[in-house]
Amino acid sequence: MIGSTSALADKVPVVMLSIALVLGGLGVWGLTQLSTEFSFTDFLPEDSPQLDTFDVLVDEFGGGLGETTNVLVEGDVATAEVHNGLVEAWANLSTTDMVLTFGQFAAAESPVSVIAQMLTPPEQGGLAFDPAFAQQAASLGLNQDLTVAPGTDVEALWDAAAAANPDLMARVVARGDGGAYEFVNVAVSTQGGEAGASELADGLEAAFAPVSGVDGVTAVATNENIISKGVVDALQDSQVGSIAISLIAAMTLLVVNFFFEVRRPFLGVITIGPVVLVVLWVFGLMALTGISFNPVTAMIAAIAIGIGVPYTIHITHRYEEDRARFESEAEAMKSTLTHTGGALAGSAFTTVAGFGILVTSSLKPFQQLGLVTAYAIGGALLAAIFVLPSLLVLWDRWHRRRGDETFAHAALAEMIEQDVPVAPR
Repeated sequence: MIGSTSALADKVPVVMLSIALVLGGLGVWGLTQLSTEFSFTDFLPEDSPQLDTFDVLVDEFGGGLGETTNVLVEGDVATAEVHNGLVEAWANLSTTDMVLTFGQFAAAESPVSVIAQMLTPPEQGGLAFDPAFAQQAASLGLNQDLTVAPGTDVEALWDAAAAANPDLMARVVARGDGGAYEFVNVAVSTQGGEAGASELADGLEAAFAPVSGVDGVTAVATNENIISKGVVDALQDSQVGSIAISLIAAMTLLVVNFFFEVRRPFLGVITIGPVVLVVLWVFGLMALTGISFNPVTAMIAAIAIGIGVPYTIHITHRYEEDRARFESEAEAMKSTLTHTGGALAGSAFTTVAGFGILVTSSLKPFQQLGLVTAYAIGGALLAAIFVLPSLLVLWDRWHRRRGDETFAHAALAEMIEQDVPVAPR
């Protein structure tokens, strides 16, 4: 049955290629519409009660799991510039979107907030008031607004705070290998969730600009959702480039192979062309069926290339051999698709059946992997038995119109170890 498809390559090769290219164009459009998403909840079973609970918390309470975003400040942090920058950043946080506040203050724990607690009497809401430290802090140059004058010994101030309340200060400052303060951890209570991770990160970056603006000091915000957003951005930035590199590398190897094998390097381009279409078809089907690009489905390009290239190589090599045995390209292609095409179809069906089991998984990413793998393998088979034969037939006829040999027949006969004379072309 597969062999009968050779009639399409023989009779209407241009029509077959036109259809394939139109579908490829739709795949390009689908790629532009493809969303890139990553959520840890995807790895929970769809019928999990925990997932339902999480959805309610997010939808009704803005993400009620007590989201904390940590801003790590690194560098020579025990300076007046950094200390005053932390004071200004704390004030900025109170007007930053998706940052929780208590009264007029942002819910953020930092060296400045710890010192503020130690200076605030209990009747004013202070939870860690220490009058002795309050006197010592004033003598070390701490102003009532928590800022310090330029040149103030901030390390001595923080040491005094650590001596008065070591547990609180240990959570917000740390020394480096050299013994000096090099790290500040600002724990900010936020409610950005997954949807607002990018906006939250931008807001925190702006709030901590007075700190990161100090020479040699950095301030980086992170939480689970921001990290997930970073994964998504990395996937988005690298997906097209990685696919292009893989296809170019495969094409280069095929061009070199066919040059030395049959003196026809352009066969390498013809062989890889259908695989490019397969990748585009898969992206189009993903967009059509609402499957996002994520760390699991990101493997699809590798699967499409890894399966598609061997399929097309098998067809091209078999056509080389059959073209040496038969007088016409139609007979050669029918033999190729009857034998190699049938074998590839059997291989494709069994592989799809194996990966298709993933569709029954209760985990959404594995369901998607099963579907896109079926898309890739099915597309690779269609490209190998419909698109590539049309390309090979057109290429064969073009060479014959020029009066050229289709292949370097002496090299081909030696390759297939054939003792009978090769049919003239």
